[in-house]
Amino acid sequence: MFLSSNKLSELRIYFLEQLEGIYPEREINNIFFLINDVKYGRSKFESSGDSIRISESEILFWNTALKRLKKNEPVQYILGKTDFHNVEIFVSSATLIPRPETEELVELILNTVEVNNAKCIDLGTGSACIPIALKKARDSWSIKGIDISEDALRFARNSAILNKVEVDFQCEDIFELNLDEKYDVIVSNPPYIPISEKDKMRKNVYEFEPDIALFVPENDPLLFYEAIVGLAIATLKETGYLFFEIHEDLSNHVVALLKENDFSRVEVRQDLQGKNRMVLARR
Repeated sequence: MFLSSNKLSELRIYFLEQLEGIYPEREINNIFFLINDVKYGRSKFESSGDSIRISESEILFWNTALKRLKKNEPVQYILGKTDFHNVEIFVSSATLIPRPETEELVELILNTVEVNNAKCIDLGTGSACIPIALKKARDSWSIKGIDISEDALRFARNSAILNKVEVDFQCEDIFELNLDEKYDVIVSNPPYIPISEKDKMRKNVYEFEPDIALFVPENDPLLFYEAIVGLAIATLKETGYLFFEIHEDLSNHVVALLKENDFSRVEVRQDLQGKNRMVLARR
């Protein structure tokens, strides 16, 4: 075992020492407190860290977590879940880890769509962070999530149960999908990272998160957007909305694609980092 002390206050010091040089100090602290929040509660540590004792099984957990962190495995996978826009989402290597910019996409949808009983579909739902957060905020909405990965959908269904919401999940290939309903909202955060950018990414992303949910061919970066726009033309209500999360370098291309397909009201929105990250469109 690495850690042998049963004092939580000493564990924090050891944690910082063990991960020094692998992560920046600020990130190490963030990881420690994220794990601590789940295990004990940060306020408890800050008020009485010196007096908190941890059990042998908890020492084993922390040592295992350190081993995995040293291999750059994301802390969210170690914990098995993560917070996202007022809900908890189960995650594993079968799912992407929900990002803050996707929370911004959810917020954009909630602030834009005023239909009380909206029908909504999320294409490429993955962990289902988007439909679950939407359903939690808008219980009157009827929401469906589509993904090609049955492994991802297993976690999605468990997350819906955890958050006590009803979302209809279906395992389908977007490129072979036939929809027989009309929707008020179509949303997607599809794969959009050109494969050439893989070497520029952090190891904890490209070594652990699923390639199928991240990358697109270098010569066909709009692959998923084109398919989803085709579905939207056929199934989006006249008053409906189409929402995309996008690669910041593809905003002009996505806008052009939408306008070429008679989406006249197209808007690009920036995330909190000032990057072109979201597009909303109407017919």
